[in-house]
This record gives sequence, structure tokens and C-alpha cells, in this order.
Amino acid sequence: MKRIVLKILFILSIIPYVLLIFGTINSYINGFGSTKEVVNSIWPARQYGYSAVKTYLYYVFYPNMFGQILIPLFLICIIYQIVYLIKFRKKKGK
Repeated sequence: MKRIVLKILFILSIIPYVLLIFGTINSYINGFGSTKEVVNSIWPARQYGYSAVKTYLYYVFYPNMFGQILIPLFLICIIYQIVYLIKFRKKKGK
């Protein structure tokens, strides 16, 4: 039972990275920002391509916005994945 829970947590710890990749691809293809530029708005006018990806990643990881939640979340997920792969996968082979 413990091994099943650990494996489910490992799979769930991959979800933030998958969502980041899908968001990056979506902003590259569909653009990022609003269709109307509003004065004094935090959202930029619609951008496409590399500049849209750069702006999307800026808004995701900027510490005063979502970065306060997402940066620790990504760090916790990567630490759990490394510990799982080193500690628990090694026991399965023995």
C-alpha cells in the first residue's frame, strides 16, 4: 500500500511541469496577453512567438505574482522526484 501511494505522489509531482510545458506551447502558438491594451494594466498587449513565451514565463515565475507559490512548488516536486528515484526505486531492484 505504501509503494502505491508513493508512486501516485510521484505521478502527481510531474503535473506542474506538464502544465508549464503546455502553457508555454499555448502562449507560443496562441499568443499571450489581452486583445485590447488597457492603460495601467498588468497584462500586456497580445504577443506571439518567443516574446509571448518570455512574457508568460515572466508572469509565472515573477516573485510578486505567482512565483511565491510556484517556485517552492517546483522545488518540492523536483526534490521528491529525486528522492523517490534514488531511494525507493533502488529497493525495488533488490
